[in-house]
Amino acid sequence: SLDHESRAVTLSAAPGLSAYWFWRGDPANAYRYGVRMLEGAEDVPLSMQAAAHLSVAFGAQLIGDLAASASSSATAIEMLEQTEAWKLPLWAYNGQGQGGVFFGMPDLTEGMGRQILELCDAHNARLPRGYGLALLGEAEFFGDGDFDAARALIEEAIPLLRELGDEAALNMFALGILAAVAALQLDFETAERAATEASTLGGPGWSATALIVLGTFVLSPRGDVERAEMVVKEGLKRVYERSMEPWVRTGLFSLGRIAAGRGQWEAAARLFGGCRPHLPPWAQHPRWWNVEPVVRAALGEDRYQEIAARAENEPLDDLVSWALEPVQ
Repeated sequence: SLDHESRAVTLSAAPGLSAYWFWRGDPANAYRYGVRMLEGAEDVPLSMQAAAHLSVAFGAQLIGDLAASASSSATAIEMLEQTEAWKLPLWAYNGQGQGGVFFGMPDLTEGMGRQILELCDAHNARLPRGYGLALLGEAEFFGDGDFDAARALIEEAIPLLRELGDEAALNMFALGILAAVAALQLDFETAERAATEASTLGGPGWSATALIVLGTFVLSPRGDVERAEMVVKEGLKRVYERSMEPWVRTGLFSLGRIAAGRGQWEAAARLFGGCRPHLPPWAQHPRWWNVEPVVRAALGEDRYQEIAARAENEPLDDLVSWALEPVQ
């Protein structure tokens, strides 16, 4: 269609394609085809252009181009606010709010959550409130707010997203966050239940991210290290296959913590250095880096810096292939 039909014809499918690529957790195709759809699309209705921009924003966010993601998301919102539609703007606000999670901007996440709730109130829409409540819960959690408040908001969002039937959103925006919050509250039973359910939901990309959440934020802190390594490696393999770089880096970071716990100092240093580029804010919090000083002390600062710096510039293909090898 891109090669043989007008952009007006092709972009009529943009809203559905944007939703499909999100549900599948397929950022590479969302970005690739979103960019192509916008070429020569200046005369296409704004709502169709906006849907293509949302594809670009989603894809760019997960392949590591945060500047392109922010720009496309803002453009989509600007376009949609000139139309009379409300469902697609709601989805755009959600995308911008989730962008706030990736950018480390909880105020942006909170603001978009409130925008969604206002939109739902204006249109008497009950179920989509789940997106807004989830954003408010994420903002509370990632903004180092009250864990009890974050959990309450997420638990209010879960039945709405479940009834809505959006498995990808239920996985990423609700159950995955509940797992992390509950684990930090030492409620490992709830945390494991939430992450395990999330690993069965959404497309293959999103179910893989839930495995990384389960291993990194639930099993490893609980001391179930062998199982943590197994599920993180499976998740890492699958997110790598789908070009979900922030989650690839999170998986490498998680394996670094496991290596440090085993006293595998050089492996830990390589993984900690290799995870740094495009590491998302949720894996940068100091609470998760408490083992790095131990690795530095064991190797000595010069040796640690040598290994980590080399790994930071290592091709991702090589790093992932090595990380997925059986433990020696």
